[in-house]
Amino acid sequence: VLRIRWLQYKVTAMSTVATQAIRVLVVEDGMTEREALARFLRTEQFDVLTARNPDEAMTFIHDRVDVIVSDLRMGKKSGIDLLQSWRALHGDTPFVILTAYGEVGSAVQAMKLGANDFLSKPIDPSNLLETIRDLVQPQTIDDPDRELSAEAATEPAMAIEGIVGSS
Repeated sequence: VLRIRWLQYKVTAMSTVATQAIRVLVVEDGMTEREALARFLRTEQFDVLTARNPDEAMTFIHDRVDVIVSDLRMGKKSGIDLLQSWRALHGDTPFVILTAYGEVGSAVQAMKLGANDFLSKPIDPSNLLETIRDLVQPQTIDDPDRELSAEAATEPAMAIEGIVGSS
């Protein structure tokens, strides 16, 4: 319950700070998936641009794009190719990679190259929303989760063997 209320606070705070809709560029070669993602995001009040592949996505390079949600595998060029091309010109645009089960190694490579997050397909809509909103969250809002994440990133990793948990 506490987590839900905190998320509601973050969404409310973000909507009062933002003066325009968050613009999401969805890059997906599958027409059905691309249109479904775009339709869902529009119902959640996002401004959505779509592209079938990395080359088409790069036509939006001079437009305002607040976050990119890109499939990993797309024909000749991949989401990683798009990530590298986009980052060369706009290094601060948040980037989310969508990956099918079994492509986790490639998603990890994308994270090392600067992707902010990756989500496994099939996409959980609430997880996608939370990810996008967290990535474009105004930096002025005091976020204890962000502080904890920053602390965790600087702490050395610790392995705890024999413990299995779920959330």
